[in-house]
Amino acid sequence: MPYRTVYVKPEVFLVHRGTKVYNVYKDDDCMNNMPRVFWFTLDDHGDESSAFDVRDLKAWKSPEYPPFLCGDRDTPKNRAAWEEFCLNRVEDKAIRKTIRAALDSGELKPPVE
Repeated sequence: MPYRTVYVKPEVFLVHRGTKVYNVYKDDDCMNNMPRVFWFTLDDHGDESSAFDVRDLKAWKSPEYPPFLCGDRDTPKNRAAWEEFCLNRVEDKAIRKTIRAALDSGELKPPVE
């Protein structure tokens, strides 16, 4: 069956001092995939060739994760800790803080128009 691919601008993850940071999608397919958690691009075409992993930036500090819910660690207390972690968007805040710091320091450079 024939199909057609249509270009869609990537979703903006954040804007810092006028620089837009875009989400990246697995296989550049936003219709069938969620945005990648740690991968972003400053290119408005959003392709993976210009993407970066936020964990590779100098300012990255991994947030303290609650105990993972495996085996005997799957307890009501640990589930509550994960719920709070998610509600407070701890990982998202760490990612945003790192990207802002990388833009401010010049580690990430906005694309030249």
